Amino acid sequence: MTIPTKLQDVIIRAALESLEQFGMEGLTVRKIATRAGVNVAAINYHFRSKEKLLEQVFDLASTNAFGDIDQLITAKSGKKLEQQLETFLLHYANGLIEYPNVSRVLIHQLINPDESNSIITQRLEAFLQSLTGHFARLQQKDASDLKVRQKTIEFISVMINLCLIPEVFRKSLGFDIQNPETRAQLIASFVRDKI
Repeated sequence: MTIPTKLQDVIIRAALESLEQFGMEGLTVRKIATRAGVNVAAINYHFRSKEKLLEQVFDLASTNAFGDIDQLITAKSGKKLEQQLETFLLHYANGLIEYPNVSRVLIHQLINPDESNSIITQRLEAFLQSLTGHFARLQQKDASDLKVRQKTIEFISVMINLCLIPEVFRKSLGFDIQNPETRAQLIASFVRDKI
């Protein structure tokens, strides 16, 4: 991947914001250009096609979504691992809630893998391995322990479902993941629950 220029960064950010606002179905190069404050020709010049631009958008989104947990957790030194995990997982859940359309597209990419999105799959795999390792350290168990791996699966599954279809859970169960206190309590219970 080439290093984006400042204008390319502006266009990539505009595409990310447009994707969030309009969803994949409503996303057009013209909408991206308007948001970026450029003409359509500039997008075609820098990216050659909407698909090439979206590859860059997905690269940025997957980097943000499945970033290096280890680096983020150790950057918060001075806190206990339990608190560091809670802070990181709250950040992760906030990202799902703040960017639901981008999150849906990333999940769609993971469900329908092809060569162009293999980097997303690799980042998710590394993310899950790292998260499992941190849950294992917290529980003082080995990362290969079945219960630790199940805890990782359970957490990711619950967060994705709650964050991407919040209305279903709000209406049927009275559980509002959009509420920051509720979100923090849920994450704290996952982290502090001893397996």
